[in-house]
Amino acid sequence: MGNELYHPHIKTTYLPDDPILLVCSPHHPWASNYPGWAEWDKQSLIAFGNPTAPYRQRVDRYLAENGVFPTIIMELDSFSAVKQMVLQNLGIALLPSRFVQQEKLQRKLVTIDISHGTFTRPTLLAYPAEKESDLRLASFINWVIEHYDH
Repeated sequence: MGNELYHPHIKTTYLPDDPILLVCSPHHPWASNYPGWAEWDKQSLIAFGNPTAPYRQRVDRYLAENGVFPTIIMELDSFSAVKQMVLQNLGIALLPSRFVQQEKLQRKLVTIDISHGTFTRPTLLAYPAEKESDLRLASFINWVIEHYDH
């Protein structure tokens, strides 16, 4: 999960946070020369989710704290759809690092850590509280923790 969950019948285990990165096409001018906050008003932003979605609120708050109120040209309900639009060089986006790793390695997308590691989203495993003592579940959770790419 990419957001905290509070429910009396749900337990959560935190994994390392996932950095949120600026993502653009290799053909976008920022791919080779990111100019900083002052130029954001000239860009087309492709946003994930509607303004009430927790991830979107996190992004909107971060941008507002930095004095940025971007031109949002699309609001899509999946990270995959946002990524596809950026791959087509239709705009820039802010996406979780884990979600664009493959495209970054393949040089299909360029990522820029505009926050120097400070803008992240939580990553959690959630499971029913009644299963907390289940040995198979505990084994699975331990395996995920051990193999989770930090």
